[in-house]
Amino acid sequence: MYYLIIVLVFITVLYSLIILTFTFGWIKIKPFKFNQRSSKIPVSIVIPFRNEAENVLNIIHDIKNQTYAKDDFELILVNDHSTDNSVELILTQDLDEIMVKLLNLDINEGKKAALQLGIENSNYELIITTDADCRIGKNWLEIFVDFYLKCNPNIIVGPVLYSESKRCLSHFQNLEFLSLIASTAGAIGISKPIMANGANLAFNKKVYSEINLRSKIASGDDIFLIHSTKKLNRKSIMFLKSKEALVRTASPKNIHQFIQQRIRWASKSIYYNDFDALFTALTVFLFNLMIIALLITGIKNPFSLTLALIAYLIKLTVDFPVLFMTSKYFNRLNMMKFYPVIQLIYPFYIAGTVILSLFTNKTWKGRIIK
Repeated sequence: MYYLIIVLVFITVLYSLIILTFTFGWIKIKPFKFNQRSSKIPVSIVIPFRNEAENVLNIIHDIKNQTYAKDDFELILVNDHSTDNSVELILTQDLDEIMVKLLNLDINEGKKAALQLGIENSNYELIITTDADCRIGKNWLEIFVDFYLKCNPNIIVGPVLYSESKRCLSHFQNLEFLSLIASTAGAIGISKPIMANGANLAFNKKVYSEINLRSKIASGDDIFLIHSTKKLNRKSIMFLKSKEALVRTASPKNIHQFIQQRIRWASKSIYYNDFDALFTALTVFLFNLMIIALLITGIKNPFSLTLALIAYLIKLTVDFPVLFMTSKYFNRLNMMKFYPVIQLIYPFYIAGTVILSLFTNKTWKGRIIK
């Protein structure tokens, strides 16, 4: 029992240190002040899509309404074997005012292949990617370009949040997604980037071309781009802390879709070769698994139940500051009222999705991802 307690304390300390360093990293990144008078450069926006008839016209509308000069950017839409009328809807739109390319994947399939095709057919050095089910503000392009010109990064990681909803599941999804943004930004703030979201990502085309992004899976291009660039120059990866640069996306409609999404994300971790990402993922998994194990053994052993309560209170305390600051910055403080309850569910959710990712098929848009 003595050695077991030492192991439990060790895992708890590691977890606490990771979250506290992310908290420091979030504080360290200062909000970006947008200056509309800065110079302009041409930009390529690449959007892969598959079966997005419900959403694709919204993102096209948002891009057409950008304050950025229409002659200074191109929109590249890449169809990943859609089986709905997404392409037909796009073709009905009046897109003469902006430069648009509509490409179709031929032999290959998957988001990574779609992005690759879009980037290969882009004309400009600065690439910005987002998803067809996202919504962006009118100054989105202006802010990214301004940040790029002022800070000269190789990769710009932008914030992504779920659109707000009154559904009970949405509260959990939104708070959990806030924690991902906080961790993403916090890790970048301490020069240990571990992840990004391709729904709001900008990078130098030359850097992308020079990095080998080949892997055994059809997705994960955003995270592996981060890990590869990090080996060359970790300080060239920056987080754009700006409310106007925020991308909003619809949350999964039900528990099945949500779990499937998280299983896909968790399955990427077996391909990581980045120490920081592996160390963080393993520590978070072990800490949450430890809480579950203590709860189970606590059925017969009251001392284990006490240890589980202590671990839960530590998690509640350590996680709170960075989540509070992130939710406050993005005007989502109303989500924090669900914080204690969601923290009770979180260990089972984390451990469950990781285990399921190892033994179940990963699906996306009706297709099994290998």
